[in-house]
Amino acid sequence: MPRWAQWLLHRLEDRRDAAGGNLRWALTWLLPAFLLRALPRMVLVRRADAYAGEGYQVVEAAGILEISEYDLLGLAYREKFHHEAARALLDRAFTQYMVVGSAPAWAVAFAAEVIELYESGRLAERDFGLHTNPPPTVRDILIGLSQCVLMLLVLWVIYLAFAGYTPP
Repeated sequence: MPRWAQWLLHRLEDRRDAAGGNLRWALTWLLPAFLLRALPRMVLVRRADAYAGEGYQVVEAAGILEISEYDLLGLAYREKFHHEAARALLDRAFTQYMVVGSAPAWAVAFAAEVIELYESGRLAERDFGLHTNPPPTVRDILIGLSQCVLMLLVLWVIYLAFAGYTPP
């Protein structure tokens, strides 16, 4: 039995005895204590395992390409097998990666390739079918400025409406 479960049972018995056998009172005290003590440890241990070894490579490659880990798995599948992956296959692979912490071999190899290209300075996102956003044009800037002016105008009208209002 895990240590946190032993701790939970021990505390539950202590609180039940202290409350004169009232199990409901013991549970209302114990549940928040359990969540504050044991649950963060369980979550942190699982995430720490995911960031070790191959899991870390997938996370790092996704960060380099600025995409999610799920999208990285899809991209790795497309690079390896030259066609899009079925959604069910990606869902299974991603679930296994998140729960167990082991990514498919083709995803780990792709992540290692991305990291190697990035560290050598030869990474071009176009090679993987990723497109960066183009720089803003003059039209985009003018639209943004006109929206700001319009918002300021609306706020000014609202201020004038309420500044002249005096409650009865």
